[in-house]
Amino acid sequence: MPALKFYFIRIFIFLFIFSFLSSTDLIAATFNIPPGDTTELINAINKSNEDSEPDIINLAKNTTYTLNSINNINFSKNGLPVIKTDITINGNNSTISRNLSAPSFRIFILTNPGKLTINDLTISNGYDDNLIDNYGGGGILNNGGELIINNSIIMENRAEGDGGAGLWLAGNSISKINKTKILNNYAGKDGSGGAIQKRGNANLIIDNCEIKDNFASNIGGAIYSGKDFDGSYGGLIYTTKTIFLNNSAKNNAGAIFNYEGNINISNSCFLNNSFKSIVNYPNYFINLVDNYWGSPDGPSGIGPGSGDYIEGKIYFNPFLSFCPLSSPSPSPSLTPIVLLPGMGGSWNTQAIITGGEGETWKKTPFVKVYDNLKATLTDNAGYVFNQDYFEFYYDWRKPLNNLASQLNNYLENTVLANKPLGTKVNLIGHSLGGLVARTYGQNFGLEKVSQIITSGSPHQGAIPAYLAWAGAKIGDPGSWEWIAMQLYLQIHKGIFNSPVKAVQNLSPSLKDILPVFNFTSPAIITGNSFLENLNTGISQELKNKLTTIDGLENDLNKDTIESIVLGERSLTDKLMGLWKDGKPITYNYTNLGDLTVLQKSSLIEGTNQITVNPASHRELMEKAEGIQAILNAIGLNNVTPKTSTNSLPRNPTLLFFLRSPAELSILGPDGNPPTNMINSIEDKLIVIYNAQDGNYQLTVSGTGIGSYSLDIGQLTDSQEVWQTIKNNTTPGKIDKYQLEFNSQNPKLNAISNTDQNTYLELARFQLEQLKNYINNQVNLSIKKKTDLINPLDKILTLISQNQIQNAILAAVQWRTKTFNYSDEIYLKQEISQAIEWLIKAYELNPLPTIKLASQKLLTAAKTEHQKTIKTIEKKVRGENEVIAEGLNLNEKYLKLAETDFKQNNYDLSQIYSLISRLLSNEVRKLIK
Repeated sequence: MPALKFYFIRIFIFLFIFSFLSSTDLIAATFNIPPGDTTELINAINKSNEDSEPDIINLAKNTTYTLNSINNINFSKNGLPVIKTDITINGNNSTISRNLSAPSFRIFILTNPGKLTINDLTISNGYDDNLIDNYGGGGILNNGGELIINNSIIMENRAEGDGGAGLWLAGNSISKINKTKILNNYAGKDGSGGAIQKRGNANLIIDNCEIKDNFASNIGGAIYSGKDFDGSYGGLIYTTKTIFLNNSAKNNAGAIFNYEGNINISNSCFLNNSFKSIVNYPNYFINLVDNYWGSPDGPSGIGPGSGDYIEGKIYFNPFLSFCPLSSPSPSPSLTPIVLLPGMGGSWNTQAIITGGEGETWKKTPFVKVYDNLKATLTDNAGYVFNQDYFEFYYDWRKPLNNLASQLNNYLENTVLANKPLGTKVNLIGHSLGGLVARTYGQNFGLEKVSQIITSGSPHQGAIPAYLAWAGAKIGDPGSWEWIAMQLYLQIHKGIFNSPVKAVQNLSPSLKDILPVFNFTSPAIITGNSFLENLNTGISQELKNKLTTIDGLENDLNKDTIESIVLGERSLTDKLMGLWKDGKPITYNYTNLGDLTVLQKSSLIEGTNQITVNPASHRELMEKAEGIQAILNAIGLNNVTPKTSTNSLPRNPTLLFFLRSPAELSILGPDGNPPTNMINSIEDKLIVIYNAQDGNYQLTVSGTGIGSYSLDIGQLTDSQEVWQTIKNNTTPGKIDKYQLEFNSQNPKLNAISNTDQNTYLELARFQLEQLKNYINNQVNLSIKKKTDLINPLDKILTLISQNQIQNAILAAVQWRTKTFNYSDEIYLKQEISQAIEWLIKAYELNPLPTIKLASQKLLTAAKTEHQKTIKTIEKKVRGENEVIAEGLNLNEKYLKLAETDFKQNNYDLSQIYSLISRLLSNEVRKLIK
């Protein structure tokens, strides 16, 4: 065989050159990186790149370095700097991983003349999603450099487009991989080379490795070898003592597809690789002698036996009758699992901001309740994330029928896309997620379903949903999941005339979980036809596959609401359309529930019922007992729950959400960045849990030109207060705000700057925004625009003249200019925010007022208020949100006037009394 003789000569030359290139002996600089400190890791690589000498980077032992942002965009996006010189990274059994919530980017990139040696390191979650160029590599891209990997793991990386999810090798690069596992990497779209893609003259040595469970959406589930972009080919792949196990490709060659290139593999094992195992496309032979093919009688295809299928010109004889390596048997396949989180457990920044659809939803950054179940399945049960364990994040605002349809698409296009025909899945849903899974089963059938497990799901509805739907009373003060809903409503409430209309329009899914059992006195009908029809239509076939899990809490301080006594509504309730069935005046409680959902709603008769006692709604998914119930339901009885993660303390919490071309930084009361802080940089979302009382310093740094909105939530046991700061920014502009936090009595406006100019700037911005909004309304006549804008200009003039009290009163009076305008409520809410900032400025330098004068003004304000109430009761019938909004403000400022008068703050009491009187007059004018 002359071709084979030539082949071995080339291999000898290649190995000789590689050993020569690897024998440098220069003085190295050494960098020791603190645990988890990715900033220092990046700095060390940058410093190493500054000279040509070999350098060593030592990572801390047994830790994870999580990358959160893109470092550069060479050959697509990268999380670490380009390796340009000789660098050795000693991993010490640590991991470098991309945060799954971060933007997509690969981990390492290496270019000529760079040399990278990796020892004892796991590289995971890299993701190259670039579909424009032909470069791939989710974990590592080596384009012309020298790469050595020893005793490491390359796992769970992904690459779209060109592929090479684990490694992408091209140019005249040289790569040697020794005693390393390349596992569960995924080449999506039309990508080839699930584990490795090698192009052109790149040379690759693989020795004593395990290449397992990799997938390519096109060809070459483990390895694809092809031409480089300039048409060159011929580089070598030399492999010994390596297992190729359970790799698959959608179109062809689960183990290796050789389009162009020279391959020599010996003393290795090929087991259960599909569709087909190895395909050699060129019209010349590759050498695969002395290998085991999964059967003693050799490979199938061009071979004589029943082992892995091979095709093309391949020397395979002689072959081995057994695998000489460890782990020769294919792993048994696992039933795929899909987790469906509850309401608020999914997040999409764009959708939350705009109120639009949002393409891809992800895990809500501050929700950790599902982490233990994931760890149990992936660490203790052999599941691999996004291979046989999946998490379905969804738009919880939508009706359940819509969500069931989205789940169907997700199962078909993601979970089952690369699974054998007939594969069934286990659906595990918590709370609302369980109802999504059950609705899917009833709407789309059970062909794809092995089992459905619902934990704490309201099959008969949930009373908290009624409180939100009927009275805009949102959520559970102890629940992280409801925060996403609260923030969403805070952003968009201004476009609705009442909080109830905001809830019902922004989150129609709540209607689908209104209770269908009797829970009020007197009894009411919620009109939840969806759930009534779902319960009527449940089949025995579904019940046979359905496990319903409930929790019984043992909290000494609170229980689950069982029923509500309804009473008379207030005048404001009637005007605003709140509590149409009657306002809750008494709540009756029971211990037969999980603090959110009653036991009788969580369980369905005729299903496999499991009660976890004790367990709250959250603990059903977080504690060992709740996780064990799920494991038992899907037949994983022998798996031990992993419970190393606990949900963070919910109250007191500060939440900051920045919508802007800007960045936000925060210092705590001690003058340092809080250590109890979750900072999702991508989402511009900061959560400070277990927040301490005191003053927090907020800095908004402009990165672009435009306006920003900073939403602030003060979440405590006693109440939850939201406010929004709006202002302009430009690159380099710095805005500083001080937030005064008192967890026992959070302020409605907690900004407490001592500089009056800050508040005046915020007020001016609100007024200018109003002017721009009015000017942009095409349906308004020039006269109407003038009537609205001229008084705003006068208010701005008063501010410039430092006549703050007059500016406040003029702003209140401007509200009457908006009568009968289509956006009346919105305009009034915007001017009210300007008034709030003007009042904050006024508080710093109020006009002196004696007690008697303040008392007379307060008495007059009370008289005007009573007169207004009587007028409303006499002349207004039914709902009127415009009058309700004015009356609410009237009562708010009258209460402030009374409070400040009692505290001897006569100057502040005076301005509040004046505002209250003007608002009383406004409401009466509306009635006329």
